[in-house]
Amino acid sequence: MISLALLLVGCEQIKTVKPEELDESVDRKEAFIPKTLPLGEDEPRFVAGWLNEKQILYVDHQETADRLRSFNIETGEVHTMFSDQNNISEVLIHSSKEQVLIKTANDATEANIVILNKDMNVLDEMTIESSELELEWNAVDSTQLLISAFQEDWSFQVMRYDTKDRMVQPIEIDSPFPKWLGEEQIVYLDNNELINEKSSVNEKEVLATDAVEFRSLADQLLIGTVDGEQKEYTLIDSHGEEQYSWQAENPSEMIEDIESIDEDNIIMSTRADVYDGEQSAIFVHMQEGQEVKRYETDTEGGMIDCSPDGNSCLIGYSLDTILQLDTGETVKWTE
Repeated sequence: MISLALLLVGCEQIKTVKPEELDESVDRKEAFIPKTLPLGEDEPRFVAGWLNEKQILYVDHQETADRLRSFNIETGEVHTMFSDQNNISEVLIHSSKEQVLIKTANDATEANIVILNKDMNVLDEMTIESSELELEWNAVDSTQLLISAFQEDWSFQVMRYDTKDRMVQPIEIDSPFPKWLGEEQIVYLDNNELINEKSSVNEKEVLATDAVEFRSLADQLLIGTVDGEQKEYTLIDSHGEEQYSWQAENPSEMIEDIESIDEDNIIMSTRADVYDGEQSAIFVHMQEGQEVKRYETDTEGGMIDCSPDGNSCLIGYSLDTILQLDTGETVKWTE
């Protein structure tokens, strides 16, 4: 057992957009060009994502402390939001943009979790004895957190933590990587069965029997299933009702990352087995189950984090590139 101490838009024509092929209807003189963060001794260790439409959060190190900093792409201003003598290993920004979770560690046997509001005031703090942590924040209800705590032998315990009541509830499942669906449902893979479990009443439901992957999108779920040589994606809501479905172009295709713009629009990046050399990252805009725009970039990796206004996304393994969704233009925001 884990020892836990609480401290307190559909289109008929598919369009591929390349960075150099900008929409001529956009006045280039009026096009927004983000400020650039110069790199030096305070080079970002990693990028956390958008805090709002103009600010990007990243982590760097200075002297003896790790710092969570914000960079304003409109003004170029940099502010230190949080610092810690311990190593900052993970930063999660809640989908509401109202709270930020920071994970730190000072040794290999425990981790500290701090939850702050957008003004960086501490709302909650806890320490978990574990060699590795997997965290899943509920996108609908910020008071709910799934924690998978691993030990050195890779045994694990999944827990549900209520930040409002500061209550911890062990969850007995065989998967260490559950995801939220809506406010209280937990979804996980058991072999090729996709299980949906209501944690409050311990009721289980099989959503798919031949699932190979799934992605949580707040109160929606994208499921990838394989039937022979065909792969199909299905988007369902929190009641299990199918919203849209479509066939993958390549049966070996796997989703690397996905973002929800709204309930009808998603941006996803995929990877597939290729035999003709390296493959650049491809980002696909799906609207009501139809592909309406495809962005081919030379960015390494398909990670994606979209701004709250849905106009632009950070892409790449380092999230150091901004993709403008209307034009397909990409630009580095760090030198």
